[in-house]
Amino acid sequence: MFSISISGKSLADAHADIAVIPVGPKGEVGTHFSKEVHAHIAALMKRAEFAGQWGRAEMFIAPAGAGFPLIALIGTGKSDDFHDVQSEGLRRAIATVLVNGRSHVARRVAIVLPSTASAQPITEALLLTNYWFAEHSKALTQDERIRSLQEAVLILPDKKDMGQVKKLVQRAQKVMNGVSITRNLVNQPASHMSPKVLAAEAKKIAKTSPRISLKVLNRAQAQQKKFFGFLAVARGSKEEPQVIHLTYTPALRQAQGKQKKTLVVIGKGITFDSGGLSLKPAQHMENMKIDMGGGATVLGLFSLLPMLAPDIAVHGIIAACENMPSGDAYRPGDVIATMSGKTIEVLNTDAEGRITLADALTYAQTLKPDAIIDLATLTGACVVALGDTHAGLFGNNQELNALILESAKQSGEGLVEFPLPEEYRPTVQSMVGDVRNTSAMRMGRAITAALFLQEFIEKNKAGQAVPWAHLDIAGPVYDEMPLIPYWQFGATGYGVRTLVNVVERFGK
Repeated sequence: MFSISISGKSLADAHADIAVIPVGPKGEVGTHFSKEVHAHIAALMKRAEFAGQWGRAEMFIAPAGAGFPLIALIGTGKSDDFHDVQSEGLRRAIATVLVNGRSHVARRVAIVLPSTASAQPITEALLLTNYWFAEHSKALTQDERIRSLQEAVLILPDKKDMGQVKKLVQRAQKVMNGVSITRNLVNQPASHMSPKVLAAEAKKIAKTSPRISLKVLNRAQAQQKKFFGFLAVARGSKEEPQVIHLTYTPALRQAQGKQKKTLVVIGKGITFDSGGLSLKPAQHMENMKIDMGGGATVLGLFSLLPMLAPDIAVHGIIAACENMPSGDAYRPGDVIATMSGKTIEVLNTDAEGRITLADALTYAQTLKPDAIIDLATLTGACVVALGDTHAGLFGNNQELNALILESAKQSGEGLVEFPLPEEYRPTVQSMVGDVRNTSAMRMGRAITAALFLQEFIEKNKAGQAVPWAHLDIAGPVYDEMPLIPYWQFGATGYGVRTLVNVVERFGK
């Protein structure tokens, strides 16, 4: 069982397998060792051309007298402000140390904190990197290398900072629990993650706090609520579709006679996507358990809301189903109704997520929110544009977009804003129905998919629409490389940390 402790004692008292030392922008390493050991470290740094660069880590076999088998140096960048970009550098440097430490079967690591504020990103890095999903693998469960690290000791820069560091570590641990919930859900194969199982996970979360309530609609109830597009997608599978609606209610629903803000977060919930009758090639279907990544992110967020105690109401909506081929499946060429009253011409059944989201967006607007955010593994086009480390952001409100971008920057999660050009809108219009589910234009399909979703954001009589943002998380939700040191093979938990920051900023 991995643990994190905090020490006000010296580094020498930690008795660790790896001593992790921050290196300042001028190459300074503090006064943790004898002059002889410092001279040896300086020579190693010179040989490695290491001068405290952002995100970089170097590990050396410690010289005699150091008191540790291994010494790792981590770059702290050029700024003393441990936020945003520099915090991400610390996460990556710490993760690199841990990954390299596995080959030495290191059990205990001691980390000298560069500052009090650095405790949070360093704790995040420790827990992100030390995550493994081994539920279905005896080999992973028994692998001593990946299970070797048992404890991290954080060495305080100043004993008087103990209270503040404890708070930062505890907060990071709780947030990482939410991230792990998302990772566990996404990592589960479709054989173990049906819409009903996803709804059961939502029920577990709702039971953790009286401030969270849950409503789940089955097929018949969803039909009554006019989730026609969603149910068309669900028709091909024997698995019962579920519309999951979580609600977090703040302590005081009104403040000084003024209604508090309401935020709706929607997550795409396709628990397996075969492509339907527009069947995917086998190699593109292998990882389609991840197509409920948006929904898993919403559940990860809701697991944290009682701890965060935001002063806003938050709704979480997941329209969960499978997209499968069968004699009952919806077909290319079909025209299907939606809750909004608009019809969709289906040109490709593998563009199903946007159809389920169309009904979810319409349903969300009945809640009269101040803003709507949806997260979806929506398009391969976004992955082609940005790769696997960044998600795409689309929206109709610059203030909301800016809030989300700043929240992502604070969390270290890559996010790039895309435009929604009016010139592309005709490409999602249909000559048969109101809209078509794939664009008539081959290029820019991450954008045209977002434009399709925007068709279901209604305007009032004054021509105003609710602020809405769409995050296409198809790239960073799952990684097989991994491209970022603290990502392990599989689900990354992308989006949870960003949403935590969004929720905390939204009510202010």
